[in-house]
Formats: sequence, C-alpha cells, structure tokens
Amino acid sequence: TTLVAWIWFTAVLLVPTTCAFQTCHTRQGRWHQQHQVSRPVSFLHASDNNNNNNNNVLEYSSYSYQQRQSLSQMDQRGGAIYRQSILTNEEFTIVQKEISALTNHLNDETASTVAINRQGARLAPDSQTYKILESGSLLDYLRKVSADDSMVLSTNLPVEVRQYEKVGASMAWHEDDVLYDPPQVEAVITVENNSDCVTMWKDGNKLQSRETDPNSVLLLQAGGPLHCVTSLKRGRRLILKCAYRSGNASFRQGVHEETFGVSKSKGKKGKKQKSKR
Repeated sequence: TTLVAWIWFTAVLLVPTTCAFQTCHTRQGRWHQQHQVSRPVSFLHASDNNNNNNNNVLEYSSYSYQQRQSLSQMDQRGGAIYRQSILTNEEFTIVQKEISALTNHLNDETASTVAINRQGARLAPDSQTYKILESGSLLDYLRKVSADDSMVLSTNLPVEVRQYEKVGASMAWHEDDVLYDPPQVEAVITVENNSDCVTMWKDGNKLQSRETDPNSVLLLQAGGPLHCVTSLKRGRRLILKCAYRSGNASFRQGVHEETFGVSKSKGKKGKKQKSKR
C-alpha cells in the first residue's frame, strides 16, 4: 500500500510540479532574452588623435543602465534638442524688435557653405539681443540639458542673423563643423517663420522634421546629428545662429570662415572646403 501511494504521489503531484517549474523558468529566460533593454547610443567627444574621423567627429558608445542615468539630456537625445518658448516674453519682444530692424541690411553669403540663396549679418556684441544670448534664458536651459554649468557663449564665432527669403533658399544635409575641443553646441533660434521651409534632423534611426516656431531653439552638438533645411518656395524664415562652448574648451584655429564676411584665417593650403554650420 505504501509503495502504491508513493508511486501515485510521484506520478500525479511531484513530476508535474517539477515540470511546471522548469517550464516557467524556461519561459522566464525566454522573456528576458526577448525583452532585454537595448543600450542607447550616445555621442562622445572624440580625441584629436583619431585620424579616422577627421580629428573630432563624435563617435558612438553604448552604456549600461546605471551609466545612462548620468548622461546629460543632450547625450540621451543623440545630440539634438528642439524646444519651444525658449526665451521669456520680455526677452523675445526685445529680440524681435532688434532683429526686424536689421533685415534691410543683410548681405549675401561670401563664404562657400552648404547653404544657398541665404542672406545674413553679424550681430554686434553690444546689442541687446547679444546680451540676452550671453546671459539669458537660453543659456540657463543649455547648461541644464548639457549638464555643464561652465557653458558660455562663444566669442570666437559670431552671432549671426540668417534669412531664408529668396526662392530656393535652403541648406543641404550636413553636420556642423567641430570648432572646439570638446565640441561646441550650436543654437538655432527662430525669430520669424511664415515660410514652407522644413528643418530636418536625424535622431538615431529616426528622422525628425519641424517648421520651427518663433521663439523656439534647436540645439545641435557639433560633429553630431545630420540636419538640413528644405528649399523655400514662399514666405520668410528668420533665425539667429550662435554657438556655446564649455568653459575649458580650446578653439581650433584656421577652421572657421566668416559666413557673411572675409575669412578669419586662411588655414592650410589645399582644396577649399565648404563651411558647415
């Protein structure tokens, strides 16, 4: 009787329970394999000694979950952030008034760039708009998303007013030239836009596109995300372009050319490269 009871217990209860546990454990393993959290890809500052990527193109690296939590918002978003209502109402009113007064004094581009039919002018450092970019809401926001409180407005690169109004005005796909080590962050502030121009950029494998709103900013890590502006058919798009650098960043001499003026440096002799910023 005892032997029969033991056989019945083994066959009816023990074996199915053991099999059920093994099946559950196997399913859990399959679930974990199928639902592994993929590590994000983020831009890192490349060394100047890397000759395979033109001395400063940002390279990719994967991170663990713990490391990912310490990344800046710029890194988490692949080096590009678009934000609306970046300036306070008071700041933006000043910018609109001052920039509107300059639109009758814009010049065609003199440097060889990836843009066509664009006009612009350098903004005077003593202007109110310059002061706002130097110490206002945009800088506060950039320091937050870059996790770098030492970020400052670049004095080596001019703040520029840029206008897309001529039919066909556009900017080809490009990544901004790396002009600092570590690379600068380029800021595109839209002052006015009633055009059909579309700003596009690549966020990893995703393509983002916007008809950028007045008082918005697109922040781009130099050497990072590819971006472009589609060809204008109607309207006008008026923007400010400036760059911010880390407090300890060093400027790369002989790389930058003035977009709306003479070259700041002749640089090395050889094939002329188009300016990309």
